[in-house]
Amino acid sequence: MVLGDVNMILRAEEKNNTNLNRSMMRRFKAFVDNNELKELYMHGRRFTWSNERENVVMTKIDRVLVSVDWELYYPDVLLQALSTNISDHAPLHLSTAAPFCAKKRFRFELYWTRLEGFEQVVQEAWVCAEEITDPFKRLDALLRNTAVALQAWGQRTTGNIKIQIAIANYVILRLDKAMESRALTWLERWLRRSLKHTMLGLASLQRTIERQRSRLKWIKEGDANTKLFQAVANGRRCKNFIPHIRHNGELITDQVRKEEIFSEVYERLLGQANAREVEVDLDFIGLEGIDLSELDGMFTEEEATIPVAQDHLLDWWLAQRARWSRDVKRGFDTVVIAVIWALWKQRNARVFNRTNQQLNAPELASSVIGELKEWKAAGLGGGRFSGFCETVGLH
Repeated sequence: MVLGDVNMILRAEEKNNTNLNRSMMRRFKAFVDNNELKELYMHGRRFTWSNERENVVMTKIDRVLVSVDWELYYPDVLLQALSTNISDHAPLHLSTAAPFCAKKRFRFELYWTRLEGFEQVVQEAWVCAEEITDPFKRLDALLRNTAVALQAWGQRTTGNIKIQIAIANYVILRLDKAMESRALTWLERWLRRSLKHTMLGLASLQRTIERQRSRLKWIKEGDANTKLFQAVANGRRCKNFIPHIRHNGELITDQVRKEEIFSEVYERLLGQANAREVEVDLDFIGLEGIDLSELDGMFTEEEATIPVAQDHLLDWWLAQRARWSRDVKRGFDTVVIAVIWALWKQRNARVFNRTNQQLNAPELASSVIGELKEWKAAGLGGGRFSGFCETVGLH
């Protein structure tokens, strides 16, 4: 761990003006990278020092740098900047046992879908009380029941991976020590060999779980170990943690109280459903009711494989693309993407009632053509885009 006033910054945003010594910044960054250090996220403030003058200069020169092993050893770490008091520096308060929420959330593990019995558990849990008629409340109840059932089934099926690894390691250690003083029996050799094979599977499963929680999608399978995924997940959790909130002049740090405040605020924003004073009598109008009970059932394989609109668009795109020569295919792709993007923006303008952005068909076509001409004049899209524009007469 390296902590204190280092009198240097790593990034330009760590100073409130543009008077930067970039050479020193590069040297400091090289020091951090060469020693494989990571900066702990600081809550509450952007800067830790000021020159206390009228033309104020503020920088973040007080920091805490740690190794990956240290961060994994203290996963519940929280760094906060306190009041400067009589100093020009803000003291840093580092806690290695931060009061993160102890309540565990439901996490859907991707490997569950490959285990036997997964579909059966979902089918049996996807039930709801008949007296719940509101569709949103029914969906909420269905998801909650399924989450509870999956969590219990996951514990019964795989159990606690870390505890199993620890137990296997302990037994292998005892057998290793016994092997130094005597010959192992065939049962002991079989147990030792079986535990080693089991350890490989458990380690792979643990890496899969940690990879999912880290949300790293750009790393290929096998290119990183479990420690990297754990470090990324811990860093995101520490950064997203809210140490305190101020509500009606009260500073709240208790986690349960913070959850209650957030719930109350969102309930006021969303409101509550009230009984309607006037209802439509469908029988009097003569409209027949529609039985929607089948919507509560599971999706069939045929329904899940029905082609959607984007499939038809992709088929058209590929068919039209094949008509053009290799030199102008990318230019054709650029035009198609520009038109799709313009249509998507018009869709959003109508959904969110942005009347000042809504265009009719001739105006939209003119806007797209004008934008493509500006791209061509600016040299965007490369020579193949310009070649396509020349081919179709878009000058």
